[in-house]
Amino acid sequence: RTGLDDSIPNLNIVIPRDIDAPFDDLAGDVEPHILIPAAMRAETIAAALNEWPSTFRRIVTLEMLDAERFDTRERLADLARRTLYTWRTEPTVMRIAAPWTLERDQQLHTAAAFPVWNQLASHLEGRRLLGILPAPEGVHAWILSAGPTGEAALVVWDDQLNRPQPAELTVRLSDRNAMVYDLFGNATSLPITNGVHHIEAGAMPTFIEGINAELVLFRAQFAINDPFIPAESRIHERAIRVSNPWPFTITGNVLLRDTAGLEIRPRQQTFTLGPGEEASLPIEVLVERSIFAGPKSLDTIVTVSADHEHRLNIPASMEVGLERIACQMTWRIATNLDTGLRDVVVSAYITNHDDAPVNLDVFIATPSSGRRHQLVAGLAPGATTLRTFRVEDGAALLSGRRVLVGINERDGVARLNLALDLPPLDSTTTASAEELNAP
Repeated sequence: RTGLDDSIPNLNIVIPRDIDAPFDDLAGDVEPHILIPAAMRAETIAAALNEWPSTFRRIVTLEMLDAERFDTRERLADLARRTLYTWRTEPTVMRIAAPWTLERDQQLHTAAAFPVWNQLASHLEGRRLLGILPAPEGVHAWILSAGPTGEAALVVWDDQLNRPQPAELTVRLSDRNAMVYDLFGNATSLPITNGVHHIEAGAMPTFIEGINAELVLFRAQFAINDPFIPAESRIHERAIRVSNPWPFTITGNVLLRDTAGLEIRPRQQTFTLGPGEEASLPIEVLVERSIFAGPKSLDTIVTVSADHEHRLNIPASMEVGLERIACQMTWRIATNLDTGLRDVVVSAYITNHDDAPVNLDVFIATPSSGRRHQLVAGLAPGATTLRTFRVEDGAALLSGRRVLVGINERDGVARLNLALDLPPLDSTTTASAEELNAP
């Protein structure tokens, strides 16, 4: 280094280094180029990069998937997702291997990665991550700040590759049509229909330009604190979180509509928030004994006066279940040796996650045979017990029907209702294809 300094002014020494390699041996005047291998999952990149000291400039090179093992679209989708997660950490420079090849004609030919990398650079330039919009499981929707055009954007993709139908996100992005850009530069209009935009998410990220960033952030930050509601017949105190992302004071009104099995009080509240302020609007949730366990969506209509008046229909997500008691159900078909009929056998595996023994009443209700009960006495903490119900001629009587399995706490207020939907049962059906788990 000393000898080179004498002959090369402003010397900058660059050392390639794998992202997981130790960096303690690097001198402060050395600039590491960090290699992110193709095998590193996108979700783990941020944590790995954050291990590097802030004294180093983060010049990052992304390795692409092997062209002999993955098709072109898989490689490009993976590159785009890992680029987004890397960009989120605000590196100094991001790079890939030269996306072109020198052919026999001595001409440079661009590889498939070139237009994708160019589009990523174009849409991410000068932007930062503002927030994340709630989306279906596996779907990602990141809110991006305004870019060189002065307008904010949303980038959307889906990690689940085997959906029978494309995942859809329904949200109001602005008061007008937006534009969707794929990673090959193709643009299509995204119309606003009945006050919302319908966005399809695929494996390849797409950018939606021309959104109202404050409006989308308001939607993203609107939520119920502690959305898990125990299936206990009593009042549960919760709060709705409302934030103001606008640079001026806003006012608004929240109207809650009851959903099946849940009663919400009060039904209507107002709010006034200064710039950057947040409020918690208290609500009471009463769970009816007839409610089924599982995800619930509370229909919420929000009117907010900001840059102008916006009316939003925001589904607030909740989950009804029991943390103390878990149930896993299976079903099968068994031939009755006495009658020759094909019976349906429903099995309920019940686990006590409480720190004290529980006494339970387990029942099954079917359209054909009414309700039958079995008792569970003194189920110890951490223990699991099995209760089995046999429905005579169930293959004929329950084909395509719903079976209710319920668990009552005999000396408490908890009641867990689980729905087991049986498919059409023919002569070849012998067992369940899936299990139902209740939290």
